[in-house]
Amino acid sequence: MKLISKRFYFLLFAFVLLFPRLIHGQTLFWKNEDPAVLAGELLESMTDEELVGQVLMLGYSGTVPSKAILDWIRDKYIGGVKIFGWNADNIPDMVAGINAMQV
Repeated sequence: MKLISKRFYFLLFAFVLLFPRLIHGQTLFWKNEDPAVLAGELLESMTDEELVGQVLMLGYSGTVPSKAILDWIRDKYIGGVKIFGWNADNIPDMVAGINAMQV
C-alpha cells in the first residue's frame, strides 16, 4: 500500500511539473525528429547569455523560492534549481514553488 502511494505521488508530481509546458506547446523536443538535430536547433537559437545560464544550477533556503531566485531564473536564464529536503515540507508547497520557478 505504501509503495503504491509513493508511486502515485511521484506520477502526480511529474505531471504537475510537465503540465505547464504541455499546455503552452513549449516542449519542442517531443517532435518526431532526430534528437541531435533538435538539440542543434535549440543551441543555435540561444544567445551566449542563455547558454551560460543553462549550465548554472541554484539552490535556495526555505520552502518558498525567494524573489531573488525567481529574478535570477528569469533574467539570467538559469537552467536548473536543486530542490533539497528543507525545500519540501509538503508536496503541495513544493509543487507550488516549482511551478513559480517554471513561469
